Amino acid sequence: QRSVIGVGLCIVVAGVVSMSGCASAPAEPEQAAMTRADSAPAMQAPERQPQEVRTPVGREPQQIRRPAAGPYVRAGVSYSRATGAGFKENNPTAPNCFLFSAGGGCNSELNSLGSSFGFDIGVGYRISPLFRVDVSYGRRGGYNLSGWDTAGTYFDPPVTSDAVMLNGFFDIPYVIADRVQPYVGLAVGRSSNKIDALNWYDPGPPASNGTLNAGNTTKSTAWQFTLGAAIVLTGKWILDVGYRYSDMGEFQKNAGPDQSGNFTGTGTTAAATGKLRANELFANV
Repeated sequence: QRSVIGVGLCIVVAGVVSMSGCASAPAEPEQAAMTRADSAPAMQAPERQPQEVRTPVGREPQQIRRPAAGPYVRAGVSYSRATGAGFKENNPTAPNCFLFSAGGGCNSELNSLGSSFGFDIGVGYRISPLFRVDVSYGRRGGYNLSGWDTAGTYFDPPVTSDAVMLNGFFDIPYVIADRVQPYVGLAVGRSSNKIDALNWYDPGPPASNGTLNAGNTTKSTAWQFTLGAAIVLTGKWILDVGYRYSDMGEFQKNAGPDQSGNFTGTGTTAAATGKLRANELFANV
């Protein structure tokens, strides 16, 4: 019996030892794995290459760079279309009127001056990048005060204008397409407006014609308003284009004789006055 008990105890002790050995056995491989992991070098993320910056193919943006201050010169041409001249006699009740009305009296007027080509030159100084002033001389030739009075007589006197103007310009600080800059301007000055002798023609019947040889040159106050744009051509050359409204003041016909045809009973015609105003397109360099 003792031998049986002893054998049982041995079996129990052996089982306990065996179980404890099985429980502790996995610890050794896990510790070894952790040790190997600690000794292995850490993997690092690959270094990113700096991104290449590409610029679009083409010219660099060109800004309008005007000198801060300094002198300049300019020259230009213009095309103008005159507005209503309102040319009429100063005293419509005078006995020697020449712009007859269809119902009698002298209340007619001539309004059409037509169009004209002109030119101007100027010398100026830029005060700052946005402000400049100049003095200019301009000539407008080719206007023709042509038309009929209401009584059916046709007149055709040429009119010209010369003017000296003091101009001021403000360059708006806004650039379009890297090279176009708008600006505004205002000018005042004095004009010399000339009307030649008035050729006239009356279809009759009977037909007749003559010349009112009493043209005149009138000094008058003039002014202009300008809207323009400066376009950079090269570093030193700028093209100015735009619109301006010009009021060159008055032009006047003096009282004087009819050179031929005895237009009135006294042979002398009355004085008359009109205005020279025009819408103009211009280009300067």
